[in-house]
Amino acid sequence: MNGYTKTAWIDNSTPAINAENLNHIEQGIKDVTDEVINGTLHIVDVPYTAENNADSCTDANTIYRVYVNSGVVTTGYLLLICSAPIGNTIAQYGFSKDGYIISRTFNGSTWSAWTFVPHYARMVTDFVQKTRKIAGIDLQDDITASELKTALGVVASVTLSASDNEIPTAKAVKNCVDDLATEVEGWAEDTTNKVITISSLSTDTEYPSALAVKNYVDAAIAAALNG
Repeated sequence: MNGYTKTAWIDNSTPAINAENLNHIEQGIKDVTDEVINGTLHIVDVPYTAENNADSCTDANTIYRVYVNSGVVTTGYLLLICSAPIGNTIAQYGFSKDGYIISRTFNGSTWSAWTFVPHYARMVTDFVQKTRKIAGIDLQDDITASELKTALGVVASVTLSASDNEIPTAKAVKNCVDDLATEVEGWAEDTTNKVITISSLSTDTEYPSALAVKNYVDAAIAAALNG
């Protein structure tokens, strides 16, 4: 509302109390009411003529509904507001229908690219707070492979002190199994000095089989009983 022209009423004189003058009052009341409800901002629908329509939407006291092809959210109509100028710079903020807030700036000659507003890239009722740390390590875009492995508990070897919180690599598991196989292989019986008979010629470097011991004991017992 840009202003209101009062009607000067005079008893028993013009202006007449008619529809035109009464509607003038009604319209003034409506305009004031709308501004109270909407604050000082005006909501303007910008008809689509080109994808750069938003470039001309720079009034800080206006909310625009304008077609935007931002490249970062779904192309279509957004609610757009602008900041008051700071020097030659102004900022635009777009609110998309799928809950995103994006922004860009104008430096007096060119517009910057659209970007998400930090920390408030999406405002939805089912917002889930994502973890920002794993095992005390901050997550960031430039996290290294080594830092991520440490955060996830990935280990390159399996030892006696291994825990359920660790995740062994495939190579670590293979190496562990290979080491165990080699160790078990060393447990195989060495038959170099094994003998299957016990006699007066037996030595301390030989070891008898279980059957050799049984046969020797049986023979010794039989000889004693028959002796």
